[in-house]
Amino acid sequence: MSIKNAVRGSVRMSHVQAVIFDAFGTIIRIENARHPFRQLLKLGIAQGRRPRSDDASALMSHPWSLAQAADHFGIDVPPTELARIESELDAELAGVQPFTDALSCIEALQARGLKVAVCSNLARPYGAAVKRIFPGLESYGFSYEIGTLKPDRRISTMQC
Repeated sequence: MSIKNAVRGSVRMSHVQAVIFDAFGTIIRIENARHPFRQLLKLGIAQGRRPRSDDASALMSHPWSLAQAADHFGIDVPPTELARIESELDAELAGVQPFTDALSCIEALQARGLKVAVCSNLARPYGAAVKRIFPGLESYGFSYEIGTLKPDRRISTMQC
């Protein structure tokens, strides 16, 4: 059953007080993905840095800019290359859009008196995009702010 049908009342929600959504892939999409943090890590590989299994987790559990991430990973990024990757990030963020029914779904939930929040594993620059598109949510739980990733309970309990 779709979220929209649930909101319309075909699912009993009398005991529900709040709804927490994930961001990307649930209520938001990136129209033209450029993968700037992946580009940064690939630059590190070109410099001889071996990728680690926790690289993505590190990026999403710290409030780093691209330059700060490069410093953390020991990646030497010339200023012109950093500017290019930052431009890619800006273009990607400009392409962040809500799914067609996400805005109306969230408005319908709020109109029924439900609290709506978002809880997502993401890098710092993407949090601002979520808040730009959904400015009126009850709370925002972003992994880079909390310092841990889902499914760690701390990220979801921060929403309550």
